[in-house]
Amino acid sequence: MRTVVVVLAMAVIVSTAMGATVTVKKDGTGTVPSVAMALGVISNGDTIIIGDSATYDEDLTAGVAAGLAASFTLRAADGQTPVIRAVNGMERLEALGFPGTDYMGAVFFGCQGVLIEGITFENHTTSANVAGLSSVLTLFDCSSITVRNCTIRGAGGAGTGYPGDNLSIIAAGIQTAPTDVLIEDCLIELANYGPTVAKLVQDTPTDPSVTIRNCTIQNCEETGIEVDAGAYPESADPLVAKGVGNLIENNTIMNCEGGIQLGGGYNVVRNCTILGCRDDGFNVDMDGDRGTRPIIATVENSVFIGSEGQGMEIEEGQITITGCIAAGSNGEGLWLHDTGQETTVNVNHCDFYRNVLTGDLPYEVRVDLGASAPLYLNMYNSNVVGDSGLYSGNVNDPTQFEPQGFYAHFCNVFVTSEPFTNVTNLYCWEVDPKFVNPSGDFETFTRDGFKLAEDSPVKTAGTDGSFIGSQGPVQTPIDEWSIY
Repeated sequence: MRTVVVVLAMAVIVSTAMGATVTVKKDGTGTVPSVAMALGVISNGDTIIIGDSATYDEDLTAGVAAGLAASFTLRAADGQTPVIRAVNGMERLEALGFPGTDYMGAVFFGCQGVLIEGITFENHTTSANVAGLSSVLTLFDCSSITVRNCTIRGAGGAGTGYPGDNLSIIAAGIQTAPTDVLIEDCLIELANYGPTVAKLVQDTPTDPSVTIRNCTIQNCEETGIEVDAGAYPESADPLVAKGVGNLIENNTIMNCEGGIQLGGGYNVVRNCTILGCRDDGFNVDMDGDRGTRPIIATVENSVFIGSEGQGMEIEEGQITITGCIAAGSNGEGLWLHDTGQETTVNVNHCDFYRNVLTGDLPYEVRVDLGASAPLYLNMYNSNVVGDSGLYSGNVNDPTQFEPQGFYAHFCNVFVTSEPFTNVTNLYCWEVDPKFVNPSGDFETFTRDGFKLAEDSPVKTAGTDGSFIGSQGPVQTPIDEWSIY
């Protein structure tokens, strides 16, 4: 008997040191029959494995704010596809001043060091709490949390008529900003908004740092990715929090109202594909509903195709756009206009192709005259192809313009109307760039279609003999016989 007791004691010690594993099976053959029960019995460092493909109708709560474990793994067993579907029967936000049913789906509050993997989360509600919110997956005050290979599904896309802001995933700061949050390899669909990054209390000591990577976001009624606040990695002001900022990369956004919206902080958008938006493909706009700090953003190697609004619309901030394509939009490929803040946009090696399909103001790229603060656009090594060219000035009167508002250097503007209106242009061309197979139709678009043909006149016409455009010239194939 003494030997058995010693062995059991050693087993408990090993389990505690390495982290215990709790198995969930709805039929009762696992450790517990529900995910909520598993979250209630684990300790920090433990693992929950859902061992079947059942649908679990329950509201999940985890984290220190609920007096539960804050560091754990929650994942599907290999080969299983479980669904966790919110029933919206809990009141978890009263301490924050929001009484009543919260409608926030699976809530992770104050978690630090969590992996969520291989699970479908659903919330089919079209109701909202007293703050006007609902969500499928809620990450409040979390750090070092990863959501990987999951499906996040709302109640429906366009036309659903949500009464408030229904969010697929919200990573938000209540007392401290979400930091080191990773959302990757996920399918996110049929919500009002896709992933949303927010900092609800502006004077917290940290700023959000959220990475959204390799996700497909589709059929949302509003924006595919919304960033309301971000970090400032190089701030010299000791009162301004520092951080790595937000990274949005390798995502595809399809059939949403808007593609990516930035409303504050430092953000990098890289290698994203935005197709068929019912409004703007990319928008930078800080207003009362978003952040309060200036917007700093880098947009690299991304495409904005077939938007019913603008390909890119920028209202303020310090924005750098490199290697991007805006094509086939009803509005301008790029529209820079005023919300009262000095704004500088630098564009390099981009393509603007046959936009303004139905726009009232037919310019591929347009800079308005700032009403209360100057607007500056500097464009380099870029192609503009379409019916209209580059414009700077008052929206109704081209004689009113900022003389330094729009510079185009080493650009090619191949249009049927006036190529430059109030635009200072140096070393610019007006020739067919000879794209290989360009398309502004999101069903037929390919990036390779915007490569420059062998006989393109602009493949060495850029700065220091570089190419003009986003993709560069087609590479000459090497015949097999020429390889030694």
